[in-house]
Amino acid sequence: MKFRSAIFTGVIICFVLSFISQDVFAITAFARKYKFDCTVCHWSVNKLNKTGQDFLRMGHMMSKEEVGDKSLTDYVSLTAKIRYNTYKKDTFEEHAFSLYTGGALDKGFSYFAEMYLHENSGSVNAAAASTDFSDYGRTKLAEAFMQYTYEENDKAFTTVRFGQIVSQLLYIHGIGGRFGKDRSLVLTSTFSGANPYKPFQRNYGAEISQHYKGFTGSFGLVNGTGGKVFNMVDDNSFKDMYGTLDYEFGKEGSMAGFYIYKGKYSGTGITDEFFQLGPMFNYLTPSFTITGMALMGRNKKDALTEKKYQSLGAYLEAGYKAYSDILVPYARYDFFKPDSASNTKTHGPVAGLVWRPFTYGRLVGEFTRLEQHGTAAINKFSLEAQYMF
Repeated sequence: MKFRSAIFTGVIICFVLSFISQDVFAITAFARKYKFDCTVCHWSVNKLNKTGQDFLRMGHMMSKEEVGDKSLTDYVSLTAKIRYNTYKKDTFEEHAFSLYTGGALDKGFSYFAEMYLHENSGSVNAAAASTDFSDYGRTKLAEAFMQYTYEENDKAFTTVRFGQIVSQLLYIHGIGGRFGKDRSLVLTSTFSGANPYKPFQRNYGAEISQHYKGFTGSFGLVNGTGGKVFNMVDDNSFKDMYGTLDYEFGKEGSMAGFYIYKGKYSGTGITDEFFQLGPMFNYLTPSFTITGMALMGRNKKDALTEKKYQSLGAYLEAGYKAYSDILVPYARYDFFKPDSASNTKTHGPVAGLVWRPFTYGRLVGEFTRLEQHGTAAINKFSLEAQYMF
């Protein structure tokens, strides 16, 4: 009884102390470098506001930034994710320990990289394993690019990125910083059949973007779907292409946009020319946000027939600042159907709470219920503790 009372008291004390902190979790190196609070770029926790979106698009630089003395602490942050999961396995997990580095190199030039020094692959250690090589940990380069930004005036600028990249429009809409532990199904699900493409992939390639009075248009040329393994170089000569167009409005950084991806996958006995496209939006006010997207795709059914799969995925998410930036409940509805001719759709609600009990860190509790035709519903609960320094 005394033990339970002590735990309860500790939880209450931590809860009360959490209301003292006023900083928002972000890439802390940038906060150190520019000497301002993280709320300048973040709406709450990991979600970007207008300033943060513009900072991202300019290559992690401020407008007309002059490069002065360089300090390593202004360019490097370390982060870790520690999890508890109940889906398929009831387990604790040191999910990842990673490094973020980026910023201005010289006038107009900048860089960014995200490197997982350790990532748990999610696999369960086999009973027959007898060596440390079977621990299912891995390193992974998640993103790395160099960028040049040319500012024509205070209303227009042009950017060119080269390296391992993902569309910045998708990054803002859930591939990058997000409320919850899990990304939405539409971003992480592959087409039916052998094609491994999914929007979440970061590919080697180049991108050019033009920004003018709130409008942004981008075109990317990338290696594409060389395989399911991260950092695998595509071995066909065809280059995948993507394009985005969006408009940013309002003081907080609300936006509406459109995404299209056209690619080609060459696998055993199959050459699949495919595409995916759809709209997305991100509405922000000082106290709440609503984000959503819908992506429709088409790809070849299999190696023996010319029939096509037609997929549809979507999500709608809302978040609310229940108490400043410290407690943020959120809810999302996910939907993904890999083939319009079948009943294999997966859909269901996600609900969670982000709590920031200390500076530059957060705790996330998340519950998901997913239903699929002909199978039992999936219920999973997870806790994630994350910190960055």
